[in-house]
Amino acid sequence: MPPKQGPEGGVRPIPTQTAPVPEAHLLGKDGLAKLSESTRTVEGPKIKEILSTPEGREKFKKVKKIVIAGPPRSGKSCFREGAKQAIKNVPDAPYPLVTTACPDGEGAWFQETVNKDPELAAKLKADYKSKFTPEFVKRVADGVTNLKSGLNFIDIGGIITPENAQICKDANAALLLCGENAIEAGLPAEWKTFFANLNIPVIAELYSDYFGTDDYVEGTGEDGVFRASVHHLERGENLANREALQNFARFVVNFEKIANLYEKEPKYRFGLLDPRPIDAAKSANEQIFANAENGTLGIEMTLPQYLDQCTLGNVDPQHTDGDITKAAIDIVVDMPLPSEEVTMVTVRPDLDSFGSMALLSLRQKGLEITDAVRERAKKISISDTFANGEWTPSALPDRKNIWAGVKDKDLSAIDALVMDFKVPIAQRVKILEKWFETGEEPVEYRERVKKDRVAIVEALEKGDIKHELVSNGDIAVVESKSGAGTTIGYALAPIVIVTNPQFSFQGSEPIVKHTICQYQLGHVDLVAVLKELNEIEKGWGGSPTIVGSPQGISSTIPQEKIVEIVSKHLMKP
Repeated sequence: MPPKQGPEGGVRPIPTQTAPVPEAHLLGKDGLAKLSESTRTVEGPKIKEILSTPEGREKFKKVKKIVIAGPPRSGKSCFREGAKQAIKNVPDAPYPLVTTACPDGEGAWFQETVNKDPELAAKLKADYKSKFTPEFVKRVADGVTNLKSGLNFIDIGGIITPENAQICKDANAALLLCGENAIEAGLPAEWKTFFANLNIPVIAELYSDYFGTDDYVEGTGEDGVFRASVHHLERGENLANREALQNFARFVVNFEKIANLYEKEPKYRFGLLDPRPIDAAKSANEQIFANAENGTLGIEMTLPQYLDQCTLGNVDPQHTDGDITKAAIDIVVDMPLPSEEVTMVTVRPDLDSFGSMALLSLRQKGLEITDAVRERAKKISISDTFANGEWTPSALPDRKNIWAGVKDKDLSAIDALVMDFKVPIAQRVKILEKWFETGEEPVEYRERVKKDRVAIVEALEKGDIKHELVSNGDIAVVESKSGAGTTIGYALAPIVIVTNPQFSFQGSEPIVKHTICQYQLGHVDLVAVLKELNEIEKGWGGSPTIVGSPQGISSTIPQEKIVEIVSKHLMKP
């Protein structure tokens, strides 16, 4: 088998060997920044401006013709195959049709064949390799012109030539994939100039970090361009699971919808009530209702003193209606839409309540609730209702696996956004709308939750998160200042009692907060527990699967007393 050319212009080792890492290697995030720095020097058609017009959106909705461009040995063939497989895993995605626009013998079949039989792939490539003849260029250019499939990629050669210009003239978008040497040589700017002269917008910029060990995803910027670094694009590897390729797949399937989200302002208003029993909180809450001239819809409104002011009702199947199998988001996905200018309020800044607001806003804007949107809503519902099947013990997070015990880490970043009280509510809802439509996580919060998980591991190592098993191992008792108490507890037992001695609502004065939950019905009678706790301390509330101490004030019940009460109401198998 002939040797494969490496990204630096030298010879790549065969996959069983290890490539030496250069001493001055440009890391993924830094490489991506330099790539973008290069392209910013060139003006060209802007995808966000194109998508701001009905004609532009319609063009991309009908057919996407996306050129895969970049200098030789950037990993384009590997990227093409990895992206193709990742796209096929995206719900509602059209089939990604690839046109090979370079006579190098690497047809759309090549990468998959390499993975199965490298020697056969090399032989076929040699057999099919030809030259850039006028007949070849005309045939491929006509093929691009006549593409009718919804999602198309045109894989062109790595040199800027008149032949490539002729082939690309009827494409409507391009992505740039460049490695370190190409960036240092200023080639990203040259490629963007090439596409600017053809009036083709660049929709994605990707740094090919061959010697890297991790992907870095910046996501979609305010300019509508997707940016990421993808590491070690090597033949024979499973690339479809790479973080950058998965995020690119979701982006490329949905990018024409993003402009719609930002073009249309929401017709609804959103409010978050303050549960604290202090005059300032009561005054702020009353002002929210006073400003709701067209009525108020409650979403998981669990403060009984405000229910009468939710004039349009309260969507709360678990806590108010007692149906633990449904979350609010299960209701709003198909319920009749409230009229415009309605105010939606909640007291629970979580994915279920804010996600419900975002879904109603999406529907009001006239955007389609696709199967992919429903799938993301279902993930929130499963998380909110603890519909995860039978309980089984799991390992606690450690240095080797910071995500141990997390059932669906895909929700972690968007959940962190929802909990960020520094971000205005309307902005949180807007970002959630984008996540529902595209599946794209806000990069800032993706990095934040990784740091939070490492901090949890460190707290466990230091003993700052305390945990023990009681009642013959049926109950996990956890004390934690972080929001990870429930996850830690469920790794140990199906019933969890969590005490947060410094719980803060939206940055307010810390209080003592208790939470009691069971993984599924049948472990403990939480209705009886709730009744007994309310006899000691008024204001406890919740559902048959999760209850909490009074909102907005410190609980005065010792954790030991709560353990005693819960143990008394265990349900024997």
